Amino acid sequence: MDCPNLKYATLNLTGALKSMSYAFYANYNLKSLKGLNDRVSNMFYTFREALSNVEYLDIDFTNTTSINYIYTCGTNNILTDINLTGTIGSVMDSTSSAHPMFFDKFTSLSVDCLVKILNALVDYSSDSTTYTLTLGSVNLAKLNSEQIKIATDKGWTLN
Repeated sequence: MDCPNLKYATLNLTGALKSMSYAFYANYNLKSLKGLNDRVSNMFYTFREALSNVEYLDIDFTNTTSINYIYTCGTNNILTDINLTGTIGSVMDSTSSAHPMFFDKFTSLSVDCLVKILNALVDYSSDSTTYTLTLGSVNLAKLNSEQIKIATDKGWTLN
């Protein structure tokens, strides 16, 4: 989409849509996105350079197989919550060729949102590979040991 001035979007995704690659690339004005649902399997570069000003994000990862570089942005001190559905798994681990999803740029995420992210992680506890989720020091400092244990019990390392 070449909509550089788009600020608010509610998607009604139906049918066989599979890819949202580059859909909001470099949309610096995006404030809110709702309805990115389970019809999307490829989110490669979906938000590249587009999330610095986002206030609300609604994403369903249920059928997503690629989130490589789903976003790259400067620090976002606005976004406090992500309406997250589905599980976050190997599509974001840092040990494969996939590029991980980093939450360290979103420094205003609430504790409830961070716990929601941890609860959405795939359980890799029986896997010998180490999986890493980057929350950043600001977000890690918000979590207590019991909350961090949600991720470590699933085989994830937080940093």
